[in-house]
Amino acid sequence: MSVSSVTLTEASASIAYSFKLVWEFAANLSCLSLDRDAFERKLKQNPMQGRYRLDFKDDELSGELRRLCCLQSDLSAGDLGERVTVDLRLEWVSNGEEVTLAAKSFGPDIQPRKRTTPGGGAYDGWALDVDLAAIGAGHPSFHAVVDTVQSYRFTAKIAQKPPRSQNETEIGDFETATRLAGINLDPLPSDICFMFPKPGVDRPLELWTSSALLSTESPYFQDMLTSECQ
Repeated sequence: MSVSSVTLTEASASIAYSFKLVWEFAANLSCLSLDRDAFERKLKQNPMQGRYRLDFKDDELSGELRRLCCLQSDLSAGDLGERVTVDLRLEWVSNGEEVTLAAKSFGPDIQPRKRTTPGGGAYDGWALDVDLAAIGAGHPSFHAVVDTVQSYRFTAKIAQKPPRSQNETEIGDFETATRLAGINLDPLPSDICFMFPKPGVDRPLELWTSSALLSTESPYFQDMLTSECQ
């Protein structure tokens, strides 16, 4: 396997950011032979400061690629912030064209996420599963060359969305409340009523829920219900 380039493109702003790491390499994915040190890149830009490596997980018997991982180090849970999305994509580059073979998205969420196991730190990366047989079935031209050395591009885009406006927060939390209000498998006392006036109808439509449920599921309603607005 040879690596032709490992590049980083960056676009950042004061309230959001977007980084894109791109690995371009040539390999026979059906029988891997790796120089793993060539796939590591140390970044100095905040908030992604640390080491990032493209790691390959192959089948122990056949050597066939099973998973691609964008691994990072030096980051603690939440260092990248909240409302962060991570998009992974593997492309086959042939005759000047890019064909997407596999893709996966994470978030928006706090990144890196914290492991739930006792004593666990932050997750050390994001993984993209690769099924060469399934990919070949959907792309006959790729199936014909899968066991030869081909050019590939792996992209990891990490972006933080800007904070929501107050209006968006209110609408989003209201939608959350109305969606959850009817999902009381263990009913709680209903002490909150949303009223929806309807033209030509004397009595507005009513949607009942509980302050306990709203406070648990929505920071906006939690603040409102504990304030003097009640």
